Amino acid sequence: RWEESSDSLMMIFGNNHNLVISSKKVMLNKNSFKSKNCQSSNYKYVFMLAVILLSIVLFGFVHYWSRKIFLKGLIIKSKNSIPAILNSYEYIYVVSPPYSGAVGFIQDTLKDIEEIDLKNIDDNNYVKTQLDKIRNSKNGTALIFDSDSDDINILKIKTKLIAEIKDIVRRDKNAIKKIVFVSFSHPSYKKKLVSDEKEEDIDKIKSYVNIIADFVRVYYPLGYKQNNAESQTDNFLLEETKYLKIFRDKKIEEALENIEKTDKEVDILNVQHLAQNYYYSLWNSLETREHYLIYDIAQDGLANYRNLPVIYNLINKGILIYKNGRLKFFNKSFQNFVLTIIDREQALLIEREAKQSGNWSNLQLPFIMVILSLIAFIFITQQNVFDEIVGWLTGAMAAIPLLTRVIAGLASVKIFKAVAK
Repeated sequence: RWEESSDSLMMIFGNNHNLVISSKKVMLNKNSFKSKNCQSSNYKYVFMLAVILLSIVLFGFVHYWSRKIFLKGLIIKSKNSIPAILNSYEYIYVVSPPYSGAVGFIQDTLKDIEEIDLKNIDDNNYVKTQLDKIRNSKNGTALIFDSDSDDINILKIKTKLIAEIKDIVRRDKNAIKKIVFVSFSHPSYKKKLVSDEKEEDIDKIKSYVNIIADFVRVYYPLGYKQNNAESQTDNFLLEETKYLKIFRDKKIEEALENIEKTDKEVDILNVQHLAQNYYYSLWNSLETREHYLIYDIAQDGLANYRNLPVIYNLINKGILIYKNGRLKFFNKSFQNFVLTIIDREQALLIEREAKQSGNWSNLQLPFIMVILSLIAFIFITQQNVFDEIVGWLTGAMAAIPLLTRVIAGLASVKIFKAVAK
């Protein structure tokens, strides 16, 4: 019985031992399955986190650089009332493109005007005559037309003339009471010249900048209309010519309205042909830095955000219009004129300048950051793919010397054949 009982006990404990071992195996399998599930779930969390972070980075870069490159959210200052400024201030500096109608508008607004043209300012007798005319004038305003010359000697004479006119305004209460200075360029352009000139000429430029420091600046843009500056029409020709003074005539407007609708490209070329001389005058009145920016925008519609002061100047002059988040020209024919008037050498110069601080310099940083973000994303989530890409790149780099040798060999064969012929 004892032997029987011991055998039975052995069978029971033996079976229990096997059960324990099998249960341990089951537990191990369960634990390994749970660990695999945990690893896969952790992998999913890492993947989701990487996707979220990459999306945030990409959104931030796209949002930031779209505002910079396409000038989204550009703040356009409200247009000042030009008549109110003309009537309120004593010294006024009017910046306006040529033949914009600014002179006629000033004459209609102020009426009692003594005109002074500075185109003959290098003649001493002419300057003396103009000063005598100012002293004896019974009119209330001296309207001075700037010569827009960068010649240092002319700038010195101009500074002296303005200083003497201001002295007459201060001392003689019965003479001129107001000075209106009309120029094509912004006064800050003269400040820029300081860094480009010799030391002996810097004082002359600074003196000119100081003498006009108390002038209130105002812009008279192309197509300025006091009551309805943003009027639009469905007629393409009228829309194309509404900013041009040479077309501001009721008879011409009626003729344009009755013209049969044709291809827009033909209309653009016709307007460009009629306004060619004016476009030349407008182009020559602009500064070099404005030429660079205008040519850049005419090509691709993009602008360097670092040139915001120049952009604001061109918008205030009416040459550029900011509408629906984009910059465009006041009409299509002037844009076409810019692209056709620039010769090859000047275009290369402008493109070289644009490459230094142009659109690629805007895109370079976000482009590199996006590439680095993608590389980091692939490295974190797709290790196998990353290894394959590295392998492909290594192979491609190794093949470059062989390709250069083959190309050089083909080129030498072509040269040999050409010499043989």
